[in-house]
Amino acid sequence: TYKLDDVTIHDTHENDWLTPTQIIAKSSNIGTLKIALNLGESGLYSALRRFGFGEPTGLPLPGEASGVLRPKGRAWYDVETANASFGQGISVTTMQLAVAMGSIANGGRLLEPILIRKVTDGRGNIIRENTPRVRREVLPAHVARLMSEMLTAVVEAGGTGVEAAVPGFRVAGKTATAQKVDPATGKYSSDKYTASFVGFLPAERPRLVVAVVLDEPMIGHYGGDLAGPVFRRVAESSMRYLGISPSGA
Repeated sequence: TYKLDDVTIHDTHENDWLTPTQIIAKSSNIGTLKIALNLGESGLYSALRRFGFGEPTGLPLPGEASGVLRPKGRAWYDVETANASFGQGISVTTMQLAVAMGSIANGGRLLEPILIRKVTDGRGNIIRENTPRVRREVLPAHVARLMSEMLTAVVEAGGTGVEAAVPGFRVAGKTATAQKVDPATGKYSSDKYTASFVGFLPAERPRLVVAVVLDEPMIGHYGGDLAGPVFRRVAESSMRYLGISPSGA
């Protein structure tokens, strides 16, 4: 446990000293908040905004939600910075998660999502074609490559996402287990969660990002246990559809 002001923050499992890669692999709230407090409020807020949180992704559909990222109009207390670092006090959409993970897969470039790649007529002539547009550089390319390597530890032995491993491919990704707010009390619920896994593959040369979010699962609530197997099945089928063979096949 870690005490900050009058708030006690827990990890699911007790850990000793962890490297940044182990913090990610083991989903350590305490390790994450320590990094955030070193970054400071402005550093964390800037990083969240660079990855696209708190703003629409640009998906060409009406009414896209922006998520909730408190405006920088007032200083954050340390406990608010700590909570935001592991996802409490903010909210994000599944599309934002996919786009943010995609920016790591795309060498640090955050792209606007495309709903329809192209429209053709009956003769195969292209009527309209949408091309990827880079919104901004989130990370230098070498940092994005390092992040990709760190994220592969999540699906390896000892990580929280081993159930997301896809045979024959190296997967980079992250699990998440988030408490939902109870609208009756305005506080976090003790029994309502979202369980998710967001990742990409192959880690060394990404072709596909998959984001799986399960809302209020009835049996269990950990993202790795519940969303991980869904990711595996979807990714495996999708890679087969794309004609990408596992390494060594």
